[in-house]
Amino acid sequence: MKTKKLIIGLLTMGSYLIGNAQEWIEVGALPTATISRTGPTKVGSLQFCNINDPNRTNAFDGITWYPGKPEMYGIYKTIGTWEAPRYQQLNMTWATGIIIDGGNIGNYLNVGTAIQPNGGPVTIGNKKLLKSNISIYGNTTIGNSDENNSLTINGNTFSSGNVGIGTTDTKGYKLAIAGSVVAESVTVKLQANWPDYTFKNDYKLLPLKEVEAFINENSHLPEVPSEAEVKNNGINIAEINATLLKKIEELTLYVIQQQKEIDALKTVLK
Repeated sequence: MKTKKLIIGLLTMGSYLIGNAQEWIEVGALPTATISRTGPTKVGSLQFCNINDPNRTNAFDGITWYPGKPEMYGIYKTIGTWEAPRYQQLNMTWATGIIIDGGNIGNYLNVGTAIQPNGGPVTIGNKKLLKSNISIYGNTTIGNSDENNSLTINGNTFSSGNVGIGTTDTKGYKLAIAGSVVAESVTVKLQANWPDYTFKNDYKLLPLKEVEAFINENSHLPEVPSEAEVKNNGINIAEINATLLKKIEELTLYVIQQQKEIDALKTVLK
């Protein structure tokens, strides 16, 4: 009697459903794998041995397209028993690569693909699960690029948290870099006012004698951080530039003031 072409292969690696050219051939009966086709729509189901079968702890169970190397071309549950913390997992392996298509045809255009929607960790390039939500080992490209860098991103990037480069301790800053930075241009926009207020008529310019006294006592200019403060806290580029500009403007006012005094003395000596 002719049967539906359905293959079930019992391999030394475990029990597998073996597919060949969109047809299946039924061969024998296995106690560890069953197939049924019931109802008018002939809905099929495939069942393997119990996930916690103690007799299958060293063998794979799954579906393969290459019976010679099922663990390299197939979908199967990992070996072992159903125990915490890893239990057993579904392993999908294809030695020459796997493509996951999230839908881009007709009514399914840009449907998208969800990986671990329940929020568990996702690891790429290493089987060891880490505490991070996403762990990637090896070069990574987001978007499209021919560059062979560890991480290449073509497009806008947004982070709601802090970012550390070369360090895991950002000290609460949005971006912390342990090392040097080179850039062609850096723009800093201040939240506070730019110190042009020093040129307003109501600005109180500190007398030079008081500036001298402060320097003699503290070894730095007023409003400028000391050496110890810079060593302990670093410097805020925007604030220090604003402070230095303020000192330059105050210095300009002192020079203008002294020039007026010089001109007055010249008038008296004539």
